[in-house]
Amino acid sequence: PGLMVNMDYTAGHMDEMTDVDIEIRDLLRNKLFRRAVSVAMDRQKVIDVVWDGVGTPQNWTISPQSWHFATEEGKQVFEEWAWSYAEYDPDQAIAWLDEVGMVDVDGDGMRELPSGEPFELIIDETCWAGQPIEDRAMPLVEEFLEDVGISTTINMICNTPDVSIRHEQTGEMM
Repeated sequence: PGLMVNMDYTAGHMDEMTDVDIEIRDLLRNKLFRRAVSVAMDRQKVIDVVWDGVGTPQNWTISPQSWHFATEEGKQVFEEWAWSYAEYDPDQAIAWLDEVGMVDVDGDGMRELPSGEPFELIIDETCWAGQPIEDRAMPLVEEFLEDVGISTTINMICNTPDVSIRHEQTGEMM
């Protein structure tokens, strides 16, 4: 699955954001946090379990056959994008999370925000052309993130009013 981070997160109330809301938005904007999430993903396991081994464990990019990558310079750009922070490395994810100040304060195995406040990454699973995206991958995504201490909730909101409310109107999506 392709996961995108909303770096304009407002918790649904732009004019009344709390200190915790601002801290979460700042965390989502932090490149080390996003890199940690990326390398926490075991892309090969998703390919093997969900897609019967068909696929390439890489980062999200457009097709390598695109005209954008036809030149030698373009091919180098594709390689850089495709493999950037795509290798499964939970130890590196843990190190980056530690570096941004996310540690397990209360001993429950899940990391808190740098302020010590609880944190839960909420992933809204939406639709592609009106059809649910392959959701057998999402329990794996949740497992990978929780293995590095990120409390995670997956919401299937395909074909619900939440799609436009949470994403387009309120800025609640993470």
